[in-house]
Amino acid sequence: MKTLLYFKLFFLMLFLLPKEMWAYQHPVFVASAPEYVEIGSQFRLTLAVLSSEKFQDNDIQYFREPPLKDFEVLMGPIRSRITTGKQAGGVASPTYQFSYTYILKAFETGTFVIPSTSLTVKGQLLRTQQLTIHVVPVGKLPSSSNGSVESKPEAFITMNVSNRSPRVNSPVVLECKLYTTAQVDSLANLQQQILLKDFKVKPVSLRGSQWKLETRNGKEYQTIVFRQLLLYPLHAGKLRIGDISVDAYLRQTDESKVKDPMEEFFRGNRNTGKGVRQRLSCPAITLNVSGASSAFTAVQGHGLYGNVRTVTTGKVTLTFDKNGNMVSDGANRYIYRGADRYMIDNVIGPFRITCEGNLRKEVDEKGIEGTIEYEFDSRGRVVRYKYFDGMMPVERTYTYEGTGKYPSTMKSSASYEDGIDVEICRYTYLATDSQGNWTKRRVKRTWEVTTYYPENGADRVSTKTEPEFTETRTISYF
Repeated sequence: MKTLLYFKLFFLMLFLLPKEMWAYQHPVFVASAPEYVEIGSQFRLTLAVLSSEKFQDNDIQYFREPPLKDFEVLMGPIRSRITTGKQAGGVASPTYQFSYTYILKAFETGTFVIPSTSLTVKGQLLRTQQLTIHVVPVGKLPSSSNGSVESKPEAFITMNVSNRSPRVNSPVVLECKLYTTAQVDSLANLQQQILLKDFKVKPVSLRGSQWKLETRNGKEYQTIVFRQLLLYPLHAGKLRIGDISVDAYLRQTDESKVKDPMEEFFRGNRNTGKGVRQRLSCPAITLNVSGASSAFTAVQGHGLYGNVRTVTTGKVTLTFDKNGNMVSDGANRYIYRGADRYMIDNVIGPFRITCEGNLRKEVDEKGIEGTIEYEFDSRGRVVRYKYFDGMMPVERTYTYEGTGKYPSTMKSSASYEDGIDVEICRYTYLATDSQGNWTKRRVKRTWEVTTYYPENGADRVSTKTEPEFTETRTISYF
């Protein structure tokens, strides 16, 4: 059986909280009116500020009345304040609503637009969405209702990724967004299938997410991101992010039950509807994942060629995997989570391997350990290698003669608090193996040690040249 990650959330209330607490942590300004009305009939236009945070009347300022030249204004704007939901101690938290209500009359058939309008809440500018009203002849409403018809609540979800052609272990952001023209009280029964053999999955916290106004296909919706994941592809190929589906409970009013459109408002929405459940879904996404992002390997960084498995110099053995990454330096084990990410002994790290231009980096994602760097020339030869011996940075630079495969000199600088040690080696190569790697060379080594003295004292510099010696190494291959 394939190992998979199967998400099924029962009564997911958007962070396990009711919408009244979650959705309106930041106030929103919304407009509502019937989509279709008969000519000569009265209907209600409501402009409402909704918030889970209680506010005072003087917190709301600079209300701009919408231009209503296409309708006769019979009444309004009437200001009113109501609270819905249970109070403290109840299961749900309240939603505070401050509304401007108009009673309008349609006197001409046609399609008319009520433009967006605005106000400020505690200094923050909020805008409503634009509304479209269809005024039809008497008896031509698109339903059997004798009164005006509220626009049908509409909601859908989308699923997008930040990159459809990522590399192995490169993070991809998966974002799921809800679009709605009605108030959504809750989400439930979220389902999605993501295979653990394909992705490492890391949820992203959405606390503090805000509702936003967004136009899509010429229509305005209230939108919010209700799910976000970081996905790390674990291998190359076509990897599938499964369909997502969720139940949305939409609040819907039935104005055919209310003779006076103001009655519902002043009675505190007692006749407002029942939660209408809609099953929302979005189709799967397929990613085209390519191989590891590193163009240069640790094998190349150590001046080696071919599919090297181990190299032993003296008492030290370096071990590499088939991707050219180091798995052991004789003292530490490197545990890989894909081709571009590893831990040292499952304790230090994780480190992320990246390659930009001629520079390969191994960076501690926690920012604790120093960054390992390999720099290469245009022929792919390593010219600089930087690493850390404990907390001490060590940097080696290499020079080559002509197009030679092996460095003619190496300079290593190790810096510490009291000074710096410089090692300079000059090489003469004596033997190579069938893969083109050297196996024996003569070394002339010189040391230059500088000790720092504080308080204007002169630094002390000493040099030492060792007798020439021969260095050999043994190499195995995959």
